[in-house]
Amino acid sequence: MWAARPKLLVACPVQTVRSDRTAEASTSSSAARLTDKADAVAAAAAGTLAQTLSDAGFSLGRLKTGTPPRLAADTIDFSQLEHQPGDRNPLPFSFMHMGGPGWRPESRQVSCFGTRTTAATETWVNVCVASGRGAKFGIDMLGVTQGGCIEPRYCPSLETKFRRFPNRTHHVWLEPEGLDSNVIYPNGISNSMEEEDQMQMLKTIPGLQESVMLVPAYAVEYDYVDPRELQATLETKRIQGLYLAGQINGTTGYEEAAAQGLVAGANAAVPEEPLIISRSEGYTGVLLDDLINRGTAEPYRMLSARAEFRLSLRPDNADCRLTPLGIQLGLVQPQRAATFTARSTEIAHIHQTLQQVALPTHTWRRHGLPGRSDGSKASLADMLHKPDTTLEQVSAIAIQEKAGGCDQVACMIADGALQHPSTATAVYNCFYQPYLARQQQEVAQLKRDEALVVPSNLDYSTLQLSGEDREKLSAARPRTLAQAQRIPGVTPQAVVLLLQMIKRHHLVQTVQQRQQLQVQ
Repeated sequence: MWAARPKLLVACPVQTVRSDRTAEASTSSSAARLTDKADAVAAAAAGTLAQTLSDAGFSLGRLKTGTPPRLAADTIDFSQLEHQPGDRNPLPFSFMHMGGPGWRPESRQVSCFGTRTTAATETWVNVCVASGRGAKFGIDMLGVTQGGCIEPRYCPSLETKFRRFPNRTHHVWLEPEGLDSNVIYPNGISNSMEEEDQMQMLKTIPGLQESVMLVPAYAVEYDYVDPRELQATLETKRIQGLYLAGQINGTTGYEEAAAQGLVAGANAAVPEEPLIISRSEGYTGVLLDDLINRGTAEPYRMLSARAEFRLSLRPDNADCRLTPLGIQLGLVQPQRAATFTARSTEIAHIHQTLQQVALPTHTWRRHGLPGRSDGSKASLADMLHKPDTTLEQVSAIAIQEKAGGCDQVACMIADGALQHPSTATAVYNCFYQPYLARQQQEVAQLKRDEALVVPSNLDYSTLQLSGEDREKLSAARPRTLAQAQRIPGVTPQAVVLLLQMIKRHHLVQTVQQRQQLQVQ
């Protein structure tokens, strides 16, 4: 049910400035000074929200992003391009479609194509930048503009690519915007040059020499709220009932925004049953934990390298990790819950079979596989985490040697289960088992630390902390000990002191509860 108190969910940049016309970047977080009337009106409307948030005490920063031009597909010479077809055996995004290995998408599949910039492209872009035409962002080698805004590190503009990586060519991926659309998205040439300069730039790229530009590229600057102003639910600390999601929190990318929107929307709807995803449970948890504890000084993009538990955070087991939480909070429809239950049962059955079917290690060695020579037994699951072994290989050996339970393996092969998504998940679990065992110990420690809740009304000035520790903890106000440990600059001594305080607080609460029970 919906909570009674009013809520506001903001899921967009608090201010955008269209920059395919010349715009002078502002040196503050207030509205930029523009020369285009339509843009000035749009910026003023969004700037009012930025000003309101600033007046409420929120810490604001300034970022930059951009988009490439859109091209007409029927004007591109695809014969000059590198063909990039889809997967021969496509894997669905939804677990609702993972009923078997024969799944195929209902819609026809379309291809992408690749090309590259040239030396002529770099020369022309540098000429345009040197001439002062286009948006005057004045980005330096680190992607920081004269106005103080910062562009994405991992998908920079074309101007920044040539500045940071001179004398190189760069990939351009041509992506159809729809099955029957004539619009092509040329990923890799985001820029803020003048329209006529962009058309000249396209003439320097193989396959695009005669292309028609439907919409020019442009860049935007926008204000964002320091995400350290947020709780793990994406509710702001300053204003109860206000939730922020998307670029307004300093992120970049569609998936990053969608993940935040899901969490903020669920928590705004039923704040009494919060949706909080741990770093050990999903990349969404990593993203939010990074944002609310560390903040970001540049547009944040989710990378697998940011996750310390990435062996567990695999695409094939996302339902195993997160669907139970969704069911618990009422976010999962009955059909999806039933699909999850059936798949979980399949994975458990397959994994059990792989563990039960075993052969002496010397038998595996006789077939050329690694193993000890002490006569002990090794199951299929054990063999699957050996180098260069496959399920097909060890299954064939087990059947040939008439290992106990090999009839179940034969049935799996006959049913085509070796190509089944549930089998793949079970095999991956076996493959990573030695590493997952160590990782589970780290996850258990994280969960213990996450269970140690810091009192929300804690006055850090009363603790014997250094000035820096007190300042950082007071600003971040971590919800748990685990969050406190991940705040940059907080010392181990401060974490130990905080742990002692939490334990004392918990002891006092326990004594009070016992006294209340005795009175009753």
